[in-house]
Amino acid sequence: MCTFRNKGEVPTGYRVIAVMRNVNHKLWSYYALTRGAIAKECAAENWGHHPPFQAIDAVETHGSLSQDSPTAPGCNEWLLFHGTSPGNCDKICGQNFRLSLAGRGATWKDPEAQRGTPLYGDGVYFADRITKADEYSEMVQAGHRFAGCHTVVISRVLGGRTQYCDTNEIDPAALQKQVVTGPFHSVFGDRVAKLKKPYKEVVVYDSTQCYPEFIVYYKRLYS
Repeated sequence: MCTFRNKGEVPTGYRVIAVMRNVNHKLWSYYALTRGAIAKECAAENWGHHPPFQAIDAVETHGSLSQDSPTAPGCNEWLLFHGTSPGNCDKICGQNFRLSLAGRGATWKDPEAQRGTPLYGDGVYFADRITKADEYSEMVQAGHRFAGCHTVVISRVLGGRTQYCDTNEIDPAALQKQVVTGPFHSVFGDRVAKLKKPYKEVVVYDSTQCYPEFIVYYKRLYS
């Protein structure tokens, strides 16, 4: 349930209860190959008429390090949050994110509609703040391990040459096309700089640009 959309009480803080690391050699091999290819494209000085690579450090998690495998420089690799249900966290860690499910989650939908139109098109969405991801998190039910906790996935995400968007004038299809068939690897939705919203989002349209590395079980705190 989306806390914001359903007007639930807003947490004042969070307490981490457990962190589970995902070791999935198949998903990592796909991700590593994609990272190498994107890093090479980002390093190319004359890559056709495409825009030059620009490192983005306006990410709350920029510089965050995984203890034995830091994020790679030169390709906008970030550790980002994705809030969802406990069951979906397990599925994501086993099979990766599924683009076919875009718009079926907490995206706004018309009444009776099964899917909506996500803000930046049909991609995988990540946040650089737990407060945004928490809106889409769900609770572990009674009778299960970590009952009463909420869950988020922390994923490695390859932004690469990212298409910067800081406006409300958004054409989702055009943005997605610029990534899928154009010069960019992702969309960086900056809702903070001009719109004064409290979050930023990163969207990719290829699941091999993500590696779901951790599931975090946490409790919401209320003052």
